[in-house]
Amino acid sequence: MEPVKLSVELRNAVGKNENHRLRAANQIPAVLYGKKQPAISLKLSPRDLIKTMDPAKKRNTYFLLDIEGKESVKAFIREVQFDTLTGAIKHVDFLRTEPTDVVPAMVAFRVTGRCEGVKLGGSLRTTMNQVPVLCPAAEVPAVIEQDVTSMGLGAVLRVENLKLPEGLQIRLSPRQALVIVSGGKDERPEEGAPAAAAAAAPAAAAAAKPAAKPAPGKK
Repeated sequence: MEPVKLSVELRNAVGKNENHRLRAANQIPAVLYGKKQPAISLKLSPRDLIKTMDPAKKRNTYFLLDIEGKESVKAFIREVQFDTLTGAIKHVDFLRTEPTDVVPAMVAFRVTGRCEGVKLGGSLRTTMNQVPVLCPAAEVPAVIEQDVTSMGLGAVLRVENLKLPEGLQIRLSPRQALVIVSGGKDERPEEGAPAAAAAAAPAAAAAAKPAAKPAPGKK
């Protein structure tokens, strides 16, 4: 996938006061680093960042940073800091990244289809909505989907069962369960059975007692 162009500017002043000034002007500080090159202090519009992001990949978007029209650098978001009260973006770290560089990412996981176990009265549970992956920067998927139509009662889908694109690795144990189909309709006794069983209980108890001995006669 081709990188998405994002315009950024050089940031000459640094420090808390400068960062406050930037945020007051609807901009945020950022840093570009990696590839054993000097780190570059940047500033950008958080609105432009959000608008430029792939709506499905979000922070996994692969960027082409246009630095004041003088330099273009391919980059991947390494870290984002948010305001704990407002949720607004406060700072972004970009990592210089070539398309084939393997990067860590969190990717959405979801299932498709209605599994056989659910049709039989069972319930389906996914243990994770996102999974950690390693993947080339330009190939990070928006979502990992798995068809669960054939899963029956008691079936478990594990990491090792996933059909993944070439080059994509899941950073979890192969035995990690992702989808579990459990339960089924409770087996209940037929209507009237409990009452019949209750009525039969005293009779069975009486039958189990030894017969009473006759009282001895008077001499």
